[in-house]
Amino acid sequence: DSIVGVVSPSTPLFDEELVSSLFERAGPAVVEIQVSRDRGLSRQQGVGVGFGSGFLIDRDGHIVTNNHVVEGADRITVTLHDERTIDVEVLGRSSADDLALLKANPADVAGIEPLTLGDSSAVKTGEIAIAIGSPFRQFNSITVGVVSGTGRGPTSVLRRPIPDMIQTDAPLNPGNSGGPLLNS
Repeated sequence: DSIVGVVSPSTPLFDEELVSSLFERAGPAVVEIQVSRDRGLSRQQGVGVGFGSGFLIDRDGHIVTNNHVVEGADRITVTLHDERTIDVEVLGRSSADDLALLKANPADVAGIEPLTLGDSSAVKTGEIAIAIGSPFRQFNSITVGVVSGTGRGPTSVLRRPIPDMIQTDAPLNPGNSGGPLLNS
């Protein structure tokens, strides 16, 4: 059987106005994270550098990211939407959940509207999924897809499941790690 008439050539795949509006509201709270890792290298060999994403969750300067973005870092800086670069400190990390909590000086993030954490148990397969991050150091890039599935359970670095993960087909590339996944 074929499906006829479900999508016409003039039907958009998603509500472009909604996506643009979400990006305008959420984008300022997304940060690019740069980490420096000494790893005992000599000055001639340089310093290992890594990148990822994160997002502001409150007005106190707390930023959520993935643990693997900041693991082993000797120095962490974040670039804000207005291109200012600030230092942050690690408040906590969980390898088992691949989560990390960073802290910026609240004065440095004053005026930035933080993102509100949603109820992931209410997410349904087929809903729009919007990722904002810095893939390949392209700051504040956006990708759109759908929720491909819920209740997924990849294995952590500690070889235990991370339960109730949301799977998406929104393109995610190196540097997106730690950035938010939004819905409408």
